Order: sequence, then C-alpha cells, then structure tokens
Amino acid sequence: MDDLRHFCCLQPDCPDYGKRGAGNLTVCARYGPHQRRLLYCRTCKARFSERKGTPLFDSRLPPEKARAVLAHVADGCGVRQTGRLAGVSRATVDEALALLRTVRVWFPANWRGLALEGSHWLLADATGKAVVVEWTPEDHRLLVFDKPGPYELLTNLTFQEGEEFLAEKCPRYGKAKPLLEDGVRDTADMLEVMKAMRVTGPGRSLWISVMDLNARSFEVRYFKEFERKYEFRFSPGVGPASP
Repeated sequence: MDDLRHFCCLQPDCPDYGKRGAGNLTVCARYGPHQRRLLYCRTCKARFSERKGTPLFDSRLPPEKARAVLAHVADGCGVRQTGRLAGVSRATVDEALALLRTVRVWFPANWRGLALEGSHWLLADATGKAVVVEWTPEDHRLLVFDKPGPYELLTNLTFQEGEEFLAEKCPRYGKAKPLLEDGVRDTADMLEVMKAMRVTGPGRSLWISVMDLNARSFEVRYFKEFERKYEFRFSPGVGPASP
C-alpha cells in the first residue's frame, strides 16, 4: 500500500485541490528508469507525477545530486559555489544555465512579511557573456533575460516588471544605465558606476564589489571605510592582497 498522506491534487479547478491526505489519490502507474509514481485523482480524473509541484520535478540530475544543489541554493550560495560544493562544475554562462534548468529552484513568496516579486541572479563569464535569470513568484519558472548590447544591469527590482517600470521605480537602475551606455573600459570605470548606484542614507549600501573575470580578481569596499580597497584573487591558493 502506497502512503499518499502527504500528497494532494494539483489541479486548481479540482474540489480537492491542495487537500493532503483526502483519500482521493491512488497510484495508477509507474514510469521512467526510477519508477516514479503516476498519481490519479478520483475526484477530477487528473493524472500527474508524484514530483509535480516540487523542486525535483523534471530534474535530470540524480536525486542525491539534485537535493545537494537545492540545499546549497537555499543556503544562499551562488551558481559557481553551488556547482563546486555539489560536484557539478560550470565555467560558462551556458553551462550554468544548463545546470539551473535541471532543477526547480524555489524561493519563498514573502520574507519577514514582505511580498517578493521573484528572485534573480546575474550570470557572467570571462568571455563577456552575461544574462539575468529570474524565477516567477507563483510557479517558480526560470526566465532568462539576454539583452542585446555589451552589458547586463541587475538591481533590486526584477526584470519581469519591464524596462519602463525599472527606469521609473529603481533609482539605482536609472543612475547606472546611462553610465553603462557610455561604455566601461576597465574596473576603474566600473567603480564609478557602482559609486553612482551607492546609497549612503537609509537602506545604505553596506559594501560594493567590482570583479575582473579575465584578471580573476575583485575588489571590495565597505560603507564605513569606503576609500579603503580590499583586493582578492580567484586563483586557488592566493589570499587577499594588501589593502
């Protein structure tokens, strides 16, 4: 006998939608190399995978690998760190996107009582390719924004809201975009962009960083000692440079 107490029908128009352990579900078949259960709802006659509605649905990774990826993402790790910790190495934007498409990344719909419109990352590699990835707040679908041009700009608000919304509602976006349109030649130019986006009043920027992926280096400046530069290297075995 299959224990289905923790499952529910996922069809929104079903009278038993979302009701766990309502007794309306049975296992009607098994599929795939791992013999996943195909569930059947007696109420609305729908059939769906036991993994539907979970972060593991449609994952191509082995279960233990997928769970490791999700655990590291939930801990706040970025794509590169997640890949390293989970043993799934990715060096380019395309490889990172391929990794993200193997799992369903879940983020909470609210945080400390605040509604979240969605979550997003900026992916970039040493070839100059960059994209913004976001997840929709309702069904956690992966969206990829690859804007034509030499740069991608990611701030506090999501791209899902649209370019006009970002320009109107996000001061950081409005300040950074014209500077990026003028061109960034080196990390010194990029630092000027970051200074323009920096907030020093309420909601202040506690720190900013500028990375050079070709030089495998980055610098960090903190709010209370902004003129002091901390330099680091990506290369293994190399510690922080002298301030």
